Amino acid sequence: MDHKELHHEHHRKERAERKASEKRHDAELARRPQTLHPVWFLVLGTIGVTLAMLIYTLVF
Repeated sequence: MDHKELHHEHHRKERAERKASEKRHDAELARRPQTLHPVWFLVLGTIGVTLAMLIYTLVF
């Protein structure tokens, strides 16, 4: 094989490895239970604190 063919073969192997890795990653994500993204906990906490402060200021 000349250099060009070796280069193309190397890229073919890299693509195959990347595709297999992505397939394994997708399968792992499918097995994992779906949870909330951590940012949503911050959003919900901020809304909760804001509502608590609003209720406190309006009632007392």
